[in-house]
Amino acid sequence: MFVPFDQITATSLGTTRNGLFRASKPTPAGANMLVVTDQDGRFAVLLDDGPQRFRFYPIEQSWGRITGATFLSARLEVDHASSFDPERGEALGDLVIVGAVPAIVVTNGSNSWGDPMRFFLAPHEAKGGGPAVGFHHWRYVVGPETAPIVVWEHAAEPAEG
Repeated sequence: MFVPFDQITATSLGTTRNGLFRASKPTPAGANMLVVTDQDGRFAVLLDDGPQRFRFYPIEQSWGRITGATFLSARLEVDHASSFDPERGEALGDLVIVGAVPAIVVTNGSNSWGDPMRFFLAPHEAKGGGPAVGFHHWRYVVGPETAPIVVWEHAAEPAEG
């Protein structure tokens, strides 16, 4: 996959802005991480296959040694044919839109019990909510809408239920 030079920036996990970060060499947890900042600090959602997949962790100072690239202007796309009602169940890695705010179904990597929860990718009202729709198939892309370049993709089988 070739990405235009103006769509990436060299950075470290300790200083990268919010968005999709790809480590220059795979870490024990994987190369692809989604960096999100909220009122409680900065977090990395691990996206690659393995036991850490779809777990989120607070970014610690020592993580600054992990270097790589952040994709600029990466945006989410969903496969509308994979939509589902989250009230009937959701699985790790599903993307759920609540109102207009996207969230990934993840587990907290710092907790041993790892109950699934929605990790919001933008600020949201904790008391709010509203209508929700989920997607089993979604991806991050860069480039023009007419010719998007897929930099990361999730496609899962629908959950039973």
